[in-house]
Amino acid sequence: MKEPLYLKIYNSILSQIQLGFYQAGDRVPSEIELAEAFNVSRITTKRALDMLAQQQVIVRKRGKGSYVAWQNQLAEDQPVDVTEEKDASPRPIRKIGMVVPGVANTYGLEILRLVEKSVRQRGDVVLIASTDGSLAEEAAVIQRTLDAGVDGLLMTPVNGQHYNEPIIRLSLEQFPIVFIDRHLPGLPIPGVYTDNFAAAKETVAYLFERGLRRIVFVTPPTRGTASLEQRLAGYLAACAEFGIANAEQMVIEGDHYHNAEQLLEKLNEVEGDAYISSEHGVELVVAEWLANQEELDKPRICFDYPKSSYVDGEPSVTHIQQDEATMAKTAVELLYQLIEGEKMEAFQFLSPYTLIEGKSTKNLAFDGGNTS
Repeated sequence: MKEPLYLKIYNSILSQIQLGFYQAGDRVPSEIELAEAFNVSRITTKRALDMLAQQQVIVRKRGKGSYVAWQNQLAEDQPVDVTEEKDASPRPIRKIGMVVPGVANTYGLEILRLVEKSVRQRGDVVLIASTDGSLAEEAAVIQRTLDAGVDGLLMTPVNGQHYNEPIIRLSLEQFPIVFIDRHLPGLPIPGVYTDNFAAAKETVAYLFERGLRRIVFVTPPTRGTASLEQRLAGYLAACAEFGIANAEQMVIEGDHYHNAEQLLEKLNEVEGDAYISSEHGVELVVAEWLANQEELDKPRICFDYPKSSYVDGEPSVTHIQQDEATMAKTAVELLYQLIEGEKMEAFQFLSPYTLIEGKSTKNLAFDGGNTS
């Protein structure tokens, strides 16, 4: 069985003390120095030093460092491998923090449920906190979870054009953290998310192959929201690939939460044969508008349609369904790898998705995209 990294560090320092490399009162390497020497995270080196302190081999002084104890029971022939002792005592329960902007019926509840179940099956607990989509609250919530002594953090960062300072700090400190449904370019933090670019392209291809050309893309403001930016980019890329002209003019951006009436006005300005909504909330506005125009039979596709809206086991709207189970499982596995001190070589982990056909496109005939 492979020796855990924290035990490797523990035994290395213990051996050097036994051999006299470090004498009583000498300072031993810090968490940062050990992390660099062994190419592991600081949480791994902290665990090794904490074990030495618990056995009174070293004394840890806040803000000063760790020093070999003046009096300890360490004999020269004392075995350095503590695997048997460690196995004989129960592992401390780990606390896993989970920080999310909020939860909606359309998306997120299943991820929360599966994360909690996966962590619980490992004998650990989850501390869940919501930021209500606020950057300021996100910073405060992150600090509270850290103060609660979490061993690692799963989080969905708040959308925005700037990264929150605590996230950057945690990244620099190599604290175990994994993003769910997000990837922040430039930060070496693993992110598990859906390939929204490919998913959006597939929605356009689906409609194009059924003879539709004036495909309107309706979305909340995309700037600063990675998933929405990727969906818009996928839509535009597919339109270019299929030779659909003036695609930019078929994009409607509007805040359906705070100003749905403005979004309805914008819909009046663009004539389309089919509609793709980048969120389910937008789809509700589009459906209302089409109903008022007596055109609810026009094809519609959206992202994240809730299963609670299925009728007799069938969705009313064709939609992209994200694989929340895979997303949750992968994120938890990655976080535990980081907690155990493993280094990540990759930071982007794509989760699968499925296009689910519903009544909104059921009557469309496939023609392969022929224009004749």
